[in-house]
Amino acid sequence: MFLKKKNPKNKISEMIMDYAGNFILEGEDEFEKQQRLNTAASAWNFACLSDNEIKLNIKKYLKECKKLNPEYNKKDLMEIKSIIKDLIVEKIKMYPDIKIQIFNAQLKEENGKAYITVASLDIR
Repeated sequence: MFLKKKNPKNKISEMIMDYAGNFILEGEDEFEKQQRLNTAASAWNFACLSDNEIKLNIKKYLKECKKLNPEYNKKDLMEIKSIIKDLIVEKIKMYPDIKIQIFNAQLKEENGKAYITVASLDIR
């Protein structure tokens, strides 16, 4: 039997919406909002790393983006990099001591409202 520890004060899904909700909800449809949530979750994870690891992971992330989206040009990738860096700064500013890694984040829309569910792991 699995017991779920509840601490409403530290719900990662709420923290994600606090730190990146505007970015996520700017998506035009549920698919784009999910893509933005994925980006926000990646940025969150990067923000939990050392400065050197952040740089390496952003580089890997952009390389994967290019591989998955060959139509992206250098300007597109630089825009994505800027967004990720801004999200990292915001996460560190709002939640500097939270070192929880997100391994899944799902967005659902119902009755005009967006809800996210996050699966995470404390790496401390």
